[in-house]
Amino acid sequence: MTAPDDVEVLRRLEQLAAVKPDANATLRALERVRTALSNAPGPSSRWRIPMYLRIAASVLFLAGGTMLLLGWTWSSGAATAFAEVQEKVQGTRTVTFTETVKVEGEPIRKTCLFIQAPGLLRGEGEDGHISILDSEKHQTLALDPKEKKATLILGLSEMFGVPNIYDLIRNAAQDVLETLPEQMIDGKKAIGYRVRFGVGEDKKEARVWVDYKTKLPLRIEQSEKDKAGRETAQMVSTDFVFDTPLDAALFRMTPPEGYKLVTMGTATPLPPAPKEADKLAPMVTPLVGIGPARFFMSKEEVIKVLGPPDSIPPEGKGIQLLYFSRGFQVDVTPKRGLVAIHCVTQKTFFTKVNDFRGKMKEGIAMGASEKMIEQAYGKPDARRVIAESTIHLDYNKMGATFNLAEDKLVGYMLQPTRPREP
Repeated sequence: MTAPDDVEVLRRLEQLAAVKPDANATLRALERVRTALSNAPGPSSRWRIPMYLRIAASVLFLAGGTMLLLGWTWSSGAATAFAEVQEKVQGTRTVTFTETVKVEGEPIRKTCLFIQAPGLLRGEGEDGHISILDSEKHQTLALDPKEKKATLILGLSEMFGVPNIYDLIRNAAQDVLETLPEQMIDGKKAIGYRVRFGVGEDKKEARVWVDYKTKLPLRIEQSEKDKAGRETAQMVSTDFVFDTPLDAALFRMTPPEGYKLVTMGTATPLPPAPKEADKLAPMVTPLVGIGPARFFMSKEEVIKVLGPPDSIPPEGKGIQLLYFSRGFQVDVTPKRGLVAIHCVTQKTFFTKVNDFRGKMKEGIAMGASEKMIEQAYGKPDARRVIAESTIHLDYNKMGATFNLAEDKLVGYMLQPTRPREP
């Protein structure tokens, strides 16, 4: 199966329900994108996503055991022994290491990571893919050397663009559960600790090995198990080097010569939302349209009734009119006109958007529960569990897909189900 195009993966994030923005949230969202685009059963492991897409989502460094690098908060008797470790690690400004991921039934994957405080990250995969994140400037660049393609995402929201990698990791809640027997790692005496990190249902455990002399991490081991307790995936971080000067060119957001550049998002802040109630919170009617815009209207007609969009991306076979300051997007094609309406919230997007404030004709608004949607429209034609507490409700006759996270509506898409009338 051919992997979906990266731009298409990113473009369709608005159709996804998101989860709470914890350490693994974006990774799970990308997993759902891949599933939706390939129409295949979703992978069970959060480490199956290609490295370059994970970093483009700005969460590779947060998604695994590497969260354990910089500072811990603990409650066990091992806390005293970690005081010097915390002090040493918090004083560093750069780190490089290798991440090895083993997922049952798949080839082993290795990624070399370069991190520089306060917000620069670079990942290099064995397949040649490279991803760069500048979280202070809220942008990321993914390079595909095989296709000679570069994808630049501008204006990452605070949810996905890590504002300060070191600080975020330092403030992550983690517990030291116990000390482990000493062992030799790469010829160095190492002290081991079993730790817990994350919050809520996403709490995970890992083993961290620290250099006896330098009090800096040497090795981090994390595994994933199925419901029967059988290990299905393992991630090991090794080859740590702290405070080695990193060349500024590693984090440059300019693609190499000969690459085709695709730019998504914008570094320009969203324009102010309109004050008029009908524009700020338009009525959405299935099979009809949004506000005064009707399905099958031409691009010019849509702009005339809705007003100028915030932006119009140049890529794609159709035309996307982005009204993200109002929380929605409409898709038009040269032949059929308006063919899709996407009402969104920040939880479903990489780049900055305002939450949609409008309501559907039947009173359904963002935050509605599954029960409320069923009371308005009846049982869905399909109820798809995408990941954990995230579901999609498909209503084929009304051309609607509702995306819910933790039983709250966070986005929906409407399409016409009938052909365009002559």
